[in-house]
Amino acid sequence: MVTGHSFGDGVFTLKAGEGLFFYLKTGNSRMAQGVGRISTEGPLWKPAVDVRNTVGVGVIDDIVPVTVKSPYADMMLANLNQGLVPTITSQDDVAAGYISVKVGVSLVLFQNAYAEYGCCLSHLLPVNYQ
Repeated sequence: MVTGHSFGDGVFTLKAGEGLFFYLKTGNSRMAQGVGRISTEGPLWKPAVDVRNTVGVGVIDDIVPVTVKSPYADMMLANLNQGLVPTITSQDDVAAGYISVKVGVSLVLFQNAYAEYGCCLSHLLPVNYQ
């Protein structure tokens, strides 16, 4: 299993009149294509929190290997706001040269970004005119 820092960027995006999306953007995905899973874990300083909310998610071999739609993106955002770590784990595919990759969405600077998100959300139109 590969763990570490600087895997890429986790991005939450919401357009007027649409549901929340989360996507993982990486320089080099290293994630095996197929089905991964999203779970919620405690932060490193709180390891006693049980893993929960496990759901399947599609993983593709791309610089954006994972895209999560509502309601699961909403769940991930709510978990971050509670101080928990949404975690995406890919499957092993040793035959293709992949090992399991586990990526946690960092809580660092989250509260400031969440406050800005709340401000933007209050000014978002209820429909999309695109």
